[in-house]
Amino acid sequence: MDGERVLALDLGVNVGYFDGSNYPGCFVLEQPQLRAIEMYNWLYQTVIIDEDDRQALTTYDTIVIENAICQPGIANEVFLTLKTVTKLFCHQYNLDFYGFAPTEIKKAYTGDGRASKEDIINKVLESGIELPYKIPKTGPRQGIKVYNDHAADAVAIYCTYQTKKEAGEV
Repeated sequence: MDGERVLALDLGVNVGYFDGSNYPGCFVLEQPQLRAIEMYNWLYQTVIIDEDDRQALTTYDTIVIENAICQPGIANEVFLTLKTVTKLFCHQYNLDFYGFAPTEIKKAYTGDGRASKEDIINKVLESGIELPYKIPKTGPRQGIKVYNDHAADAVAIYCTYQTKKEAGEV
């Protein structure tokens, strides 16, 4: 679809997001027992412009994620919960939904399927996209910009979708 509006999400306790603008972001799902509800509410507030009995007017047409299955411990449970909420949301509001494996994203975005978080962050910064960051006041990274890797991952997910769409793979 021409002019398709895409929202890329890096799902986890820290959710990274990017929609092709110059400002990716990240938010935290702080309450473990309410993460699914918090995620749904964020999606609703971010995606839905107006809703009536017949249909919803949405900000986006497509949501894409990193399909990061098989994570260790609680991270896998959190991911699967948030993925389920996101898929149900897409179904409810007739949005397309795609997921890509982490190695597929790394390969498409950096050219290396085993790229590190720093490789992805550097590629995002080289492209001119501004990433959120913190400057720790203590610890080994004291006084150094620490870029948000969740926001960087969302950029990589977004770009992977665009690349695969242009190649006719989605």
